[in-house]
Amino acid sequence: MKKSSKVIKKYIRYSVYIALLLVLINIAAAFIGIWKMQNELLNLEKTAKNLAKELSLSGVEWKMSQDGVKILDETFEWGMLLDEEGTIIWKSNSLPKELDKSYSASQVAAFSRWYLDEYPITSWEKEDNLLVLGGKQNSIWKIQMNASYFLQKYLVIWSVLILAINIFIAILIAYLLAKRSANNIEPIIEGILSLETKKELKLNTKGSLEEVAKSLNNISLALSENEAFRKNWIEGVSHDIRTPLSIVLARADAIEHTKETSEDIQLQAASIKYQSLKIKELVRNLNMESALTSNENVYELKEVNVVRLFKEETINLLNYSVSDQYHINFLLPSKAAEYVILGNKELLIRMFDNILNNAIYHNPQGCEIKISFEKNGDKILITISDNGVGMSQKEFKLLQSEKERTNRNLLGEKHGLGMHIVQQIVDIHKGRIFYENEEKGGLCVHLFL
Repeated sequence: MKKSSKVIKKYIRYSVYIALLLVLINIAAAFIGIWKMQNELLNLEKTAKNLAKELSLSGVEWKMSQDGVKILDETFEWGMLLDEEGTIIWKSNSLPKELDKSYSASQVAAFSRWYLDEYPITSWEKEDNLLVLGGKQNSIWKIQMNASYFLQKYLVIWSVLILAINIFIAILIAYLLAKRSANNIEPIIEGILSLETKKELKLNTKGSLEEVAKSLNNISLALSENEAFRKNWIEGVSHDIRTPLSIVLARADAIEHTKETSEDIQLQAASIKYQSLKIKELVRNLNMESALTSNENVYELKEVNVVRLFKEETINLLNYSVSDQYHINFLLPSKAAEYVILGNKELLIRMFDNILNNAIYHNPQGCEIKISFEKNGDKILITISDNGVGMSQKEFKLLQSEKERTNRNLLGEKHGLGMHIVQQIVDIHKGRIFYENEEKGGLCVHLFL
């Protein structure tokens, strides 16, 4: 519902913008139209005034100058000059025969500002006479508008009120349309957002967006099938490789510690054991990656003493996995019992192992690893550093980048899947992780949990 409300709000906002734009356009068009009509009226009156000047009395006869005749022919259909009794004392050659007559005062009053035989009339006083000019039929629409004083006095208020009513109606229509659209779009949006869960969707395939719904259903089915195949493949490979790998490790360890075996063979057995341990860790990381990327798993977080947990895991690594080339210096804090967080033991151990194995694997000649703890407000800072080769500037930038951390393929073999899993586990615990190169060489990992 939250997503649909966003759609509705955006729909209404755009509708209001469009309504206001249309109102402004209409107001502008009205002003332009009124200005144009007023301008045409002023032009006709100005022309009538000029024509009146072109009329002159020659003896007892009124005559129009040549310039006046030219202006009259260009602007009007005909013209005539009436005296006070309504008698024509001058007329143009184009005056219709049916209009060549005398007019009463009432007739003059009726047509002087309106129409005469459907000719729009423009008039102008010439001394004690009236110059009457007829425009082209159907060229000008003359109207009379009467408005009460109350309406004129409160015209601005009425205009604002009408505008507000129009905007309200526009918003109401926009809301109803947006509501209807949101009801159709919301399941599609939910479906798109849920595609990352890789679960099969079953959207309703009826309605205006049925083709989109069908496509989403098909895509989600393909994704869920691919996810199931990937998960089953990893589980199958992990299961199949576990038994022969255990045999290889056991025999390599036996050969390495057999006194009758030559030193060269012991070194080879140690190398086989070392590489087998790397394969074992890779298999564990693959299983962990599959579990972390599956949305079916919900990890329970309980109170965990990270000092005690990491100390026990360090002892296990020293006893069973780490050779004598590596020295782990575990610095116990003064009040170890206070270092408690909400976490998942299995995930925290995997994160810790991956950071230590990262230092071991990238320093085959051996190194010293130091683990320390520090309280920082309600956070616990765990620092794991080594004095080995460290990392290149390119690898350092990739690990520091939030974007690149999610794309382990860009990291290549170094700092790859294991450190990617570390980042995932840190995110699950809502923590932070930072990397830096030590001044004297080696990598330093800072964990805030």
